[in-house]
Amino acid sequence: MFAAFKAPPGHAARFTIYLLTLLVAFSSTMMLPPIAAANTEAPGDGSPIVFTDISFEEDEFASGTTQRLDVDWEIEGEAQNPVTVTLDMPEQLNASNDRFALAGPDGESAGECLVQNNTITCTADEGFIENNPYDVSGSFFIRVSSTISNTETIEHTYDFGDFQNEVTLHRNVNWCEKDCEFGWQTEGKYGWYDNINDQIIWSVNVPADEQGMGIGEEVSVTDLMDEDDYTVLRERGYPRVNEARSISYNSWGSESLDYRTMDADRLDWSDDDLTVDFVTAEGLGSDHAVGDCTTNQGEEVDCTRGTKGSFYQVQWLVDVNTPGELRDNGDRVFYNGAEWTVEGETKTIERSSTTRTSGGGNIVGRNFGKFQLTKELTGDTTLSPEFQVDYTYEEDGQDPQERSATFSAGDSFYSPEIWRGTTVTINEVKPTDPDNVTWEDPVFVDADGNEVTEVTFSAENGNLGKVTQLTLKNRATLNMGSFQAQKTVENPNSVTLPDDAEYTLAYSYPADRAKGIPAGSGELTLPANGDVVASGDLPVGAELTLEEIGLPNVPGASWADPVLSHETLTIGEDEVVTVDVTNRITQDFGQFQVTKSTSGDGQELIPEGTEFTVSYSYEEINGFSGGSGELTVAAGETSDLSPRVPSGATVTLEEMTPVDPEGGSWGEPQFSQTEFTVAKDQVVTIDLDNPITWNNGDFSVQKVVEGDASHLVDDAVAFTVDYTYTLPEALGAEDGTGEGTLTVLNDGEAVTSDPLPYDTQVALSEVEPGPIAAATWTGSDFDHSTFTIGDETTFGVTLTNSIELDLGAFSVDKQVSGNGDHLVADDAQFTVAYSYPEGPNFEAGEGEIVVTPGGEPTVVTDLPAGAQVTLEEAAPENPEGGTWTDVSWTEGNVLTIGKDETTEVVLENAIELNTGNFSVAKELDGAGSGLLPDDASFVVHYEYDAGAGFEAGEGQFEVSADGTPVTSGQLPYGAEVHLTEAEPINVDGATWEGYEFDQSVVTIGDGTTVEVLLTNTFGLNDGFFSVTKSVEGSGSGLVPEDTEFTVEYSYPAGNGFEAGSG
Repeated sequence: MFAAFKAPPGHAARFTIYLLTLLVAFSSTMMLPPIAAANTEAPGDGSPIVFTDISFEEDEFASGTTQRLDVDWEIEGEAQNPVTVTLDMPEQLNASNDRFALAGPDGESAGECLVQNNTITCTADEGFIENNPYDVSGSFFIRVSSTISNTETIEHTYDFGDFQNEVTLHRNVNWCEKDCEFGWQTEGKYGWYDNINDQIIWSVNVPADEQGMGIGEEVSVTDLMDEDDYTVLRERGYPRVNEARSISYNSWGSESLDYRTMDADRLDWSDDDLTVDFVTAEGLGSDHAVGDCTTNQGEEVDCTRGTKGSFYQVQWLVDVNTPGELRDNGDRVFYNGAEWTVEGETKTIERSSTTRTSGGGNIVGRNFGKFQLTKELTGDTTLSPEFQVDYTYEEDGQDPQERSATFSAGDSFYSPEIWRGTTVTINEVKPTDPDNVTWEDPVFVDADGNEVTEVTFSAENGNLGKVTQLTLKNRATLNMGSFQAQKTVENPNSVTLPDDAEYTLAYSYPADRAKGIPAGSGELTLPANGDVVASGDLPVGAELTLEEIGLPNVPGASWADPVLSHETLTIGEDEVVTVDVTNRITQDFGQFQVTKSTSGDGQELIPEGTEFTVSYSYEEINGFSGGSGELTVAAGETSDLSPRVPSGATVTLEEMTPVDPEGGSWGEPQFSQTEFTVAKDQVVTIDLDNPITWNNGDFSVQKVVEGDASHLVDDAVAFTVDYTYTLPEALGAEDGTGEGTLTVLNDGEAVTSDPLPYDTQVALSEVEPGPIAAATWTGSDFDHSTFTIGDETTFGVTLTNSIELDLGAFSVDKQVSGNGDHLVADDAQFTVAYSYPEGPNFEAGEGEIVVTPGGEPTVVTDLPAGAQVTLEEAAPENPEGGTWTDVSWTEGNVLTIGKDETTEVVLENAIELNTGNFSVAKELDGAGSGLLPDDASFVVHYEYDAGAGFEAGEGQFEVSADGTPVTSGQLPYGAEVHLTEAEPINVDGATWEGYEFDQSVVTIGDGTTVEVLLTNTFGLNDGFFSVTKSVEGSGSGLVPEDTEFTVEYSYPAGNGFEAGSG
């Protein structure tokens, strides 16, 4: 409808300031110390104000954007009027002039805040302070903006005295980046809503091009408002017409119109002030210029430039008499229209709008009301459920509103703003849960305690522009029940008990938030005769835990744990549970147990789970017979308790001798006591220790030599065997490792080591033996290179050394070369014979191997080192199409075998591709063939593509008509030769009819000649003759013209044809 929205002049930079809340606390549980605050001022008398926090909601934003600043304050102790809070804005932080109301917790007016010249002053009503004098505190927030004209991101600190707000400021958003020149004024209407006063400023822009409207044009502008919805106000210079005759750059580098209010004598307003007529004036002129400015893009321009014509804007200030169109979010939209006529041409804006944003907290516009509903819950429950309240209302011209709210006891909620004259009906959904609680009917009351079910907001009721306080009261009571108990005493030993003995049963139950039950406890006193005792009233659903306490002490006897038929129970509404409490009392006894320990260096040898048997016996005492028995106990453990023994009996102990474990020997057992006296209800612990010692063992080594050179090793050759050992960790040796050496001869006799402790870990290694001529030691092997020392035994080890004669090898790798190598298959076999003469410590030898060009090299192993081997290849047969030529050995065909080496030999055979040829014989056919002489020649052309081992080729030769074959030169074996004939020379009397090879493609063989027959066909040409008849002489006239004469003709046989006549 219009291109851009902007606030009316005088309000464009204004920030709307909202009250967060004014908090009045009546508790002294938390007091903040006074904080000296710069930029603040307290009144000359009255209570001093301190600020407890001043902070931005965000710490990073762009300069020029609207930001929220939160302010908290308080007065310690009792407040004294006047109470005023003043806050000065630091430099380069702007809060525009404004005024807003403070509302107290009851919705009544509590004061107001004034924002003027960057100072905020909030003053509380004296009556409010007199009624709420203690621990007054408050908070509010305002919308501010940074006025720093930074062009890049900076860090800046805003100083509020003790509150330093460090923020990151990005480039100011007001800097113009593009489209900075003013274009034209578009037609449009817009509004600006004043929430506090419920007023709107409607503005109409009259369209104009970039030089303004035409000069001397008659203009009429009318506000098409519904006078039932709005009332035109004639105050603060409204209604008015603004006129701009020039355009100027502002400090941010953007052009805008220089609007000024038009003189009243140039305007003609209608009686209802809804229509204004005026005549347009000239501007300052397009040649008018003032000042030199530089744009943000670096262009030099005039700071102010005149326009040929002028621009116009019309504004009305109105009171709002309609609730507007209510949106789901609580906002209200207000509509209006306008029309204007320029030089008799009228245009209309049917509908434009502005929005009243729903206020927060307790701020209420003068045409609206709100209610605050607070929940109050009474009764003996601890419930704190959520309650649902439904309320409905229908504003004039709006759809009916059905709303719900949920809240808990002690909480409250605010309704949205509701238009004057509207009645709100309120109901609560009555709770039904839990089923152990009885709910009374809910009651709504106003601030005076009167029951209400609906509220009408009107001037008559005095509840517009404020919050109406309502309270929703509910009462919830717990349903009650009970339980009972009785006592039973079991006395199998007939212990004497008092006849009037009494016993105490205690009960308790935890709080149950879901059921609203508080925690509780109590006691029942039960007589020994079994009479039933009942409890008092207890909450239905309470989960009771029961226990018996304070059993009487009976000398010489002991009570068993009490047995309750119900250790827990739930109180029911209609059912009473009976609890049976049973106690058993018996004669006193005592017991004993044995704790087993071991000592000595052999403790770790004791098998896990080894058990020891201790026998015991005691004599008769105090009328109880004597007894005996056995206890079994494991090493490092304590035995089970003995059977019960009468108190005062003397017990005698003895251990059965244990079996020695592997690797150790037991000593004599050591008791801490072998006799003791049993006491009542006491367990005597006897310590029994068994010492154990660690046994020794040793090992032996025997030498064995094997291999094809073992005969070279004498029996007297000595071998050195080193050994290391690790003692068992359980021995606790400071250095648990050691080493030693044994010398073993090749005579088969075993050598034995010194003694070592049982379970010692031994590792053997052999020092490398000395060299043996013509042989090499190939390895040594212990049948047990590591082992464990046994229990007083000798562990036998055999050390075997291998010695072999020195050997080597050679390999033959077959390769084929030459242009015929493709004729040889990868698996073609070639036979190579080898032989070597006798040498030191070895005999002569020979053999043969087969090698293939596509396989791996063939290796001959286990040859004596130093042998001179001669290699010879059996001559291979020539394959079809090829001929073997040279044979070469890369390292020669005589080689010396190296020890532990493989001598590599490459055997290369060269093969050449064989050749063949073809011949062509000429044959003539056809009736005209006789016309050709025998020496007539014909040109034959041949060509072939490249193939394996040869390149492409071509050629030609002549053949004669006499049929003599002509043979080509030598061509590569396998070449596919393609034959063609050049077109022959024509012969008189005959025509060439074509040629044909009996085979036009031939494959060259191995030394062979392929014979080809080339046939050419010649046909005789046909000829004619004619005879013309003439008659001469004097009698020629006598011969009729149609007279016929017969002429005979004949010809002899010729080349290609027979004799004929006609």
